[in-house]
Amino acid sequence: MSKYGRLSGDELSLTIDRTLVVIEGERLIISKQVASAVEFLHSVGHRQLADTHLPSPAMREPHLGAMEEK
Repeated sequence: MSKYGRLSGDELSLTIDRTLVVIEGERLIISKQVASAVEFLHSVGHRQLADTHLPSPAMREPHLGAMEEK
């Protein structure tokens, strides 16, 4: 018989409650880690998008390009 079979009703209830608290704590830790990873990937992706798709100030100022050629 498992050790849980030997617990009284109150002990079993307390053990279940403690287990649920541990599981909830682990779930919160994992959720925070996933949120941090997603936020990091989003910021990296946003920076890469900005670097490749947003014109630099020099690209927006045609006279600056002409000045560099002289």
